[in-house]
Amino acid sequence: MSRQALVIFDCDGTLVDSAAMIVDTAQRAFTIAELRAPRREAVLAATGLSLPNFIAAVADEPLSPALRDRIVAAYRELFASYAHGGPTGPLFPGIRACIDSLQAQGMLLGVATGKSRRGLDGVLAQHGLGDCFITLKTADDGPSKPHPEILHQAMSETGIDPDRTIMIGDSSFDMAMAVNAGVHGIGVSWGHQPVDQLIDAGAAQIVEDAADLLPRISDYLGGEA
Repeated sequence: MSRQALVIFDCDGTLVDSAAMIVDTAQRAFTIAELRAPRREAVLAATGLSLPNFIAAVADEPLSPALRDRIVAAYRELFASYAHGGPTGPLFPGIRACIDSLQAQGMLLGVATGKSRRGLDGVLAQHGLGDCFITLKTADDGPSKPHPEILHQAMSETGIDPDRTIMIGDSSFDMAMAVNAGVHGIGVSWGHQPVDQLIDAGAAQIVEDAADLLPRISDYLGGEA
């Protein structure tokens, strides 16, 4: 019997196509604060950071802590209205089948995201994924990506070693976090950041289709999946 493995997914841009919602919410939050709305490209480039870091990163100029917190509060309120109104974005093609296949192979699954726990719970519930993951790590649990703390927590909770842990994400923050935690990073091409940025951040592999994730994970684990 082979040792178990832990496969951890990012959420936005990896599991869920939430780009339109994130851009709209960020731009409206800045408008509420009577500031110039950030560019779409800037918003997507910073997606994956915890919300306060994200807001600071997309602003055209430095923000005072009080102003940043005001925008954060507006973003959270707007996001909650999205969540109550329906899905914040569809699952990317093939993601549900990939999750089902990984579970069938006995993999332990987790999520590591810059979202809050409330936000993540809402997204997973919308897509019927609430029971699929054994560990959920959010911005509520530790420092923002690319700090490795939330991956360390996930491995500690599950008892899985770094060499049996895979981080799957669409951003340079995900890949740098994987490197910092000493785990295998697989970048996906369908998310918010260009592939070259994922490679520069340390992605060990790149996939262009969710159907390719299981074979790539199997290859890394020595053909076990």
